[in-house]
Amino acid sequence: MERSSLVDGSLREGIGLRGYGQKDPLLEYKREGFQIFENMLREFRDDVLTKLFRVQIEENPKWNKSIRHENSHANEL
Repeated sequence: MERSSLVDGSLREGIGLRGYGQKDPLLEYKREGFQIFENMLREFRDDVLTKLFRVQIEENPKWNKSIRHENSHANEL
């Protein structure tokens, strides 16, 4: 089952009870859905930043040699 349908189902269950508390179910549904969306974006942003800060750039000696070789030929022209 997809995440969106799981979220939708759990939202509907909780919102149905809000009608008994004199709250507009549609507004509550939108409000909680937006909160879930914001949390998802925050988690995504945190995951991306965590991975970016853990990146370690390594030098590839073979790649550097080929660039130097290409540059030396370009300088000869």
